[in-house]
This record gives sequence, structure tokens and C-alpha cells, in this order.
Amino acid sequence: MEKKKFKILLINLGYCTGINGFFWQYIAKMHRYIYLPRTIEKNILQKLQNIIAKEDPDIICLVEIKKGKQVRSLISEDYLFYDVKTKYGEKSLLKKMPFFYNKGNAFIAKEDFSFQAHYLQHGTKRLVYEIILPNKISLLLVHFSLTKRVRKKQFQSITQLPLAHKQFIVCGDFNVFGGLGELDQLVENSNLQIINPAPTFPAFSPSKSLDLFLCSRDIPASARVLDEKVSDHLPVVLEIMA
Repeated sequence: MEKKKFKILLINLGYCTGINGFFWQYIAKMHRYIYLPRTIEKNILQKLQNIIAKEDPDIICLVEIKKGKQVRSLISEDYLFYDVKTKYGEKSLLKKMPFFYNKGNAFIAKEDFSFQAHYLQHGTKRLVYEIILPNKISLLLVHFSLTKRVRKKQFQSITQLPLAHKQFIVCGDFNVFGGLGELDQLVENSNLQIINPAPTFPAFSPSKSLDLFLCSRDIPASARVLDEKVSDHLPVVLEIMA
């Protein structure tokens, strides 16, 4: 199969609350996580639609998006194929509770890619999407734990997943507040490289590299962080030959 350029857009959407990562916003606007005014939600989704139109990615990977209208609003003639699931464990009671049942991760794509859901062994957020890209590459979308001890176990679990292909990409919100050194063992054990070490959080003044792409070393790749304040995380675009 002939290789061509393939683009992936990654963003932690923060459930469209419009919080930009400034500490006092989390306090003053905390109510938006419970009751989100439609005007704010619509404005954030329109900003994301503008980014999609500008970047024209082949696939959009979304962390912290609500099942239902938030996902449906991003579906178009160009992006017909998608899946969204709650991010909790397969048997987690949170999947049935009012405040949590619709909180998930999702992907939206131009093509009908095969995919499957894996679940990590540790943590509250356990969902791992495996999306099968062209030329036998597996794309994993994950939202890792806020707790360092749990993250370490989750990074170990990634290396044990029964993936469809040896070449793979891991993307998502890694929550490595302790620094990129937290990923040393994962990178070494899986022969990965961090493609975009630039800061993405908090969006108003980025200082932490949380939103990342890790790629198998034999995948030609480049990435850039977008200066687009849609949530408390900046979006990232990865381009590969696939």
C-alpha cells in the first residue's frame, strides 16, 4: 500500500465548559460541570468546528466530551464515522450514575476505520480506544489518571494490551504533572518516542506537556501545538506517513 500523509487532531475538550486553565476559573465556573449553559457549549463547539475546517484532519481524537449532542454536533458530510464511550471501567458503577454516565472519550473520522475498546486494569478512567489506521498502525486514545501512582500502573498496562499491530501510536491526556520523565519506562519498553514535548496546559499560559503523541520509532511523524484556546488544554496535531 502506498503511503500518504495522514493527520490526527487531539484535544481535551473539557466537556465544553470554556474554562481556560486559570486557577480561579475552576472555582468561579465550577457550576458549569453540573449545569452548562447552551450558549457557552455552542460557542466552544463552533470554535472546534473552525479548527477542524482549518486543519482538515483525517481523524479527530477527543478527550472529555459528553455523549450525545456534543459529539453529534461535530458530525458532518466530511466526518460521518465516529464512536463515543464512557471512559470508566467496563463494569464501573459510574457508567450508570447521573453525573458520570455521559462523560466519555470519542473519535470522529473521514473513513470507517476498524476499532476496538480495551480497558486498563487500574484507575477510574480505563477506556483505551484502538483505531486501526492504514499500513497496519494502531492508534490508541487514552485519558490517564490524575494520580501518579495509578498512572505508573496504567503506563505498564499499555505495554500489555493485545494490540492488532506492532507499530502503534499512543495519544491523549497523559496528566504527567511530574514531567515527561514519568514516561521513560513506557518509551523504553515499547520503543516509542515522544513527538510533541511542547507545553499544552494550562491553555492561558502553557507550562505542562500533558497532551502528547508517542509513536513507534519507525513511524515518520511530526507534531505541533495549536494556539487555540478551546478548553484548559491546547489542541495538538500529528502528521504521519501511513
